[in-house]
Amino acid sequence: MKRTVLVVAMLGLMLVVGMQAQKMAIGPSLLWKGGVNVGNIPTGAKTAVNFNPIPDIAATFRMLLNTEESVGFTADLGYAQYTYRMRPESEAIANDNNTFIYKHSFFNIAPSFFLSGFQIGASFGFPLAYSIMNVSGTTEADITAKQTSPNIEVRIGGMIPVFRNKTGSVNFLVHGGYMLTGLMDLGTTDEFNPKAASFGIGVNYLFNLGD
Repeated sequence: MKRTVLVVAMLGLMLVVGMQAQKMAIGPSLLWKGGVNVGNIPTGAKTAVNFNPIPDIAATFRMLLNTEESVGFTADLGYAQYTYRMRPESEAIANDNNTFIYKHSFFNIAPSFFLSGFQIGASFGFPLAYSIMNVSGTTEADITAKQTSPNIEVRIGGMIPVFRNKTGSVNFLVHGGYMLTGLMDLGTTDEFNPKAASFGIGVNYLFNLGD
C-alpha cells in the first residue's frame, strides 16, 4: 500500500509542476536491455549477465520547465523486462543444461527528473509474467512464487537528441537500473530474493505538443 501511495504522489507532483511547462512532447520508446542478479547468491551458485533480444516498449512523456529546454520531467509507461542467468559456481560442472535464464516482465510507471539530457528517477513495476528456462531449452522450472508488486527500481540514464525539427525529436537512450526490492514475494524467506541490475540502450521519437 505504501509503495502504491508513493507512485501516486510522484505522478501528482509531476502533474502539478507540469502546469508550468514550457514545452511538452510524447512518443514511443524502444529499449534493449541486459541484466544480472545483484541479490544475495546461495552458496554453490553464481549469477551471470543475460541479454534480452526483445526490447522494452513504452510511451514516453517529457515536459520541459525552462526556455532553454534543459530542466524538466519525463515519464515512461509500458512493458519492461528484466533478465539474468544463474548457474553452478563450479566451472567444471556448469553447462547449458544447468544454467537457467530468468525472465521477468512488468507494466512499469517510471517518472524521472530531466537535467540537460541526464535522467534520474524510479520505476514502479506491476507484475505481468515470468519464466525460468535452461539455456539448452530442455527444462522449464516449476513456478509457484508470485512477483513483488509494485517492484521498485532506481534509474539513471540519458536521453540525447540526435535529430530535431518542428515536429519532434529522435533521441538516443542510455539506461541503468538497480532494484531496491526483490523480484519475488517470498514472505519471510527473503535472504536469497533475486534483484536485477539492468543496463541498456534504445531510441525514441517524441512528438512536440503545441508550439
